[in-house]
Amino acid sequence: RQTWNRVKLSQQVERLKLFLPEIREIFEDEGLPDDLTFLPIIESGCNPSAVSRAGAAGLWQLMPSTAKLFGLKVNRYVDERFDFEKSTRAAARYLKYLYMKFGRWDLAIAAYNAGPQKIEELLKRKDASKFWDLTRVPDETLNYVPKFYAVISLIKAGKYFDRKSNEELIKIKSLSRTSLYSVAKKLHVPYYALKLYNRQFRRGIVPKNYSIYVPSNFIRERSVLKEIMRSRVFVYKPVRTEKVSHIARKFGVNEEIVKRVNKLKRNVVYRGQLLIIVAAGFAFNENLIEKTAV
Repeated sequence: RQTWNRVKLSQQVERLKLFLPEIREIFEDEGLPDDLTFLPIIESGCNPSAVSRAGAAGLWQLMPSTAKLFGLKVNRYVDERFDFEKSTRAAARYLKYLYMKFGRWDLAIAAYNAGPQKIEELLKRKDASKFWDLTRVPDETLNYVPKFYAVISLIKAGKYFDRKSNEELIKIKSLSRTSLYSVAKKLHVPYYALKLYNRQFRRGIVPKNYSIYVPSNFIRERSVLKEIMRSRVFVYKPVRTEKVSHIARKFGVNEEIVKRVNKLKRNVVYRGQLLIIVAAGFAFNENLIEKTAV
């Protein structure tokens, strides 16, 4: 049993490595302890598409009401609980709210699982001041808090982070309304894989100014991967036929990179043709897209 748990934990930590750099950046920005960045291991097993029987969803397993309270959209078209960056920000702010409410991290973590009303009720019933004083705690929450601290202890005592992940989560911002299938086809990424990391688009339609997340290991074309790694990446569809030079100049990017990444043999791009725009080392001007993006 212990061996199986270690293997399972190792697998989950490997999955977490893909998301951890940005989680840590967001949590640091919100003033939260670094230990809380490991919470997705307990919540979702680091599965960005996870959905619980109770209706909690995403990496952070947020309920619809909590998600909306902290600024996420949950409707028939998008469910931002599955948007990695937005849900991480919402989860960080929720955790901060819970800490301000209860004044202790053990109670805040318990409330994240059971809900703040339940923890308030238990505190009043027992006149307790910390989680370990509580009685009649729901079984799931009773196991949740010790499990979280146990996972942190195992991670810090083990060598789970000795080997750096070769995988990187690439964020691609959509400058135009498009489909997830079109992006998968453009990047030569399996559609099912792209859906796994982008379940927020319920109907497969990516609205303008939304981000698409792609693990670098899914991108098999090394020349494309080399250009977009550690770069700001966008997808864009012209509303009319445009010259490549005009597009490059408009966005302040390199014309040759536009042609190379998109495998363009001609110097024109037709209306509705999906393009990858790489803005590494250039002054990309997003404000210029307002009149041209669809």
